[in-house]
Amino acid sequence: MMTIVLNAIKALFVLIACLCIHPCSAQVEHVVKLGTGIMSLESVDSYPQKLLEVIENSDTAVIVRITTFNEWEDVQTVESLRYAPYVANRIYDEKLRKYLKPTTFINSESESTRHLTDSIFIGTEKTMVEMIRKALAISSSLKFDNLLAQRIYNGEVACMSSDYSLETMTGTCSECTNIFLALMRNRNIPARFVRGMVFNQGNMTFHAWAEVWFDGFGWWAVDPQTGNEMTPYFFYKLHAGADALECGCNSLKSYRFRNGSVIIEEQTVKYQF
Repeated sequence: MMTIVLNAIKALFVLIACLCIHPCSAQVEHVVKLGTGIMSLESVDSYPQKLLEVIENSDTAVIVRITTFNEWEDVQTVESLRYAPYVANRIYDEKLRKYLKPTTFINSESESTRHLTDSIFIGTEKTMVEMIRKALAISSSLKFDNLLAQRIYNGEVACMSSDYSLETMTGTCSECTNIFLALMRNRNIPARFVRGMVFNQGNMTFHAWAEVWFDGFGWWAVDPQTGNEMTPYFFYKLHAGADALECGCNSLKSYRFRNGSVIIEEQTVKYQF
């Protein structure tokens, strides 16, 4: 009996030692049912989301089932991107070049943008993360404009340009995103506009955020309004494009069904170790 106990204790110490050397990290995958008036299936089926099933796809409703997770729980990817190099003169293929170009709302080549980038990027930045953090510090400093938010929701305007927002230092999540994209594109970093829904603690809001291209990996989401370098699982991506107009939504009301509702239903949770 004593031998069995000693062997059990020894096995326990070996297990503890292994866990200390190779700690386990759990990635929680959430299976969610989403339903809106419009959405891009291609955008929905992109990292960190994965499209599992198209339940309905009609002129008035798109209902899908997806799986998604908190970006920071993808530990291996986070670690690999942490030191991803920033290459100022990198050449991108044609598919990515559209995310480097200025648009009506992303004034990445304007005088005000060039002046700002010259002041915040000093030329010693070595990593993509350094570039992203400096741009987020600017984009997250805007004062929220409630009146503009209502105008955007009603479809009176898509959003305001990055130049306008830098001048007033006011805006919504869309304007924060426009500024962030302008700063990234000015420094030869592909970045795109994302429109979606945030559902947290029983409350749903429409939201805009950004995705930055990491060479060798793909698109990584950040939140220019809050300054967060990673997004939680309850940021549900519906469209991604060069700017708000390319996301194909003239009014946020278009995302709602005709009865004014949307579907966000968390169905199961899977644990990946």
